[in-house]
Order: sequence, then structure tokens, then C-alpha cells
Amino acid sequence: MARPREFDIDQALEAATEAFWSRGYEATSMADLMQAMGLHKGSIYQAFGGKHALFMQALDRYLGAGLAQVQQALSDAGPVPDRLRAVLHGTLQDPAACQTARGCLGLNTLVELGPHDEVIAERVRTHYGRLREAFATCLAEGQRTGTIRTDTEADLLAEFLITTINGLQAGGKGYLSAVDQERVANVALDHLSPS
Repeated sequence: MARPREFDIDQALEAATEAFWSRGYEATSMADLMQAMGLHKGSIYQAFGGKHALFMQALDRYLGAGLAQVQQALSDAGPVPDRLRAVLHGTLQDPAACQTARGCLGLNTLVELGPHDEVIAERVRTHYGRLREAFATCLAEGQRTGTIRTDTEADLLAEFLITTINGLQAGGKGYLSAVDQERVANVALDHLSPS
């Protein structure tokens, strides 16, 4: 008879996510995961499968939580530009305020594993498609109410915002100060205003 699980799955996944996010997939060893999760290797394999399966679960959890947060912020009441500003500014990271500026786990994963792991690449592409849809819906609402420029399709503006966010998160890992990130975000938001 199998022994009952003696640890909290969510806490273990959170610890694994933190380890992968801090080091990257390849640089995170099973020893790192065992230490971060406070579990023996056998418990990790029994509960999650191997390292790749654990990473997929951690990534799904991370992407799902991020998507839900963005969808909620974009569907809140209030003017569309204010909602977009809240989301964009919410992604900024001050490299001076944290020991390790990590950027976005989804973007980091796409860069590290996307070129040679099609399962991971497809998972992240699907996430970005859902993110694009959430932004496009909000932007289209702004176009209907006259608060967002109408000379560019909402889908393209959504892609512009996601690309800007990705650039800000990558830059925030080291070369863009919090002030510079905020200035770039404001330029992007200004670009959405009607002429």
C-alpha cells in the first residue's frame, strides 16, 4: 500500500517554481529541487514525475496565475487606459530592489528551451495567445469608447504591448533601471492614445 503524501503539493510546486525561476531549467539540478522543496528525490518523482514533468507543472501554475491576474486587471471597471497602465506598470521590476532580477519565467523559458523543446514552446505560445486575446479585447473596448487609437487593429496593438512588456522584463533583469522602464512604459501607453 502506498504511503500517504506528507507534504503540501502547492507549497512544493511554489518552491520548485522559485528554484527554476532563479536558475533556469538546465541549471536547476535535482539536488537544487530537493533542497528547495524539502523533499527526497523519490518523493519528487512519485508526486510529480521527473524533472521535466515537474517543470511543466510549475510553469503551468506560473502562467495560469499570471494570465488570471492580467485578465482580471484588464476586465476591471474604469477607463481602458487606466487598466492598461496598471497592467504595464505592474510588470516593471526594479533591479536595484532585489538580489536577482528574474524577469518573466514564461519568457525566460521560451528563450532557454523554446528552440529545442517543442512541448514547452507550444505551452508558452498558447499562453501568449491567451494574453494577446485579453489585451485585444480590452483595446477593442477602448477603441469603441474613443480612448484608444483606431488606426491600428486591436490585435496588432495587443502584440505591441506584449512585445513591450517582454522587452521591459528582459531589460529589467539588468540594464534598465526602474525609472527607465517606467519611461518606456509611458511611451508605449502614449502610443495607444487617439491622435
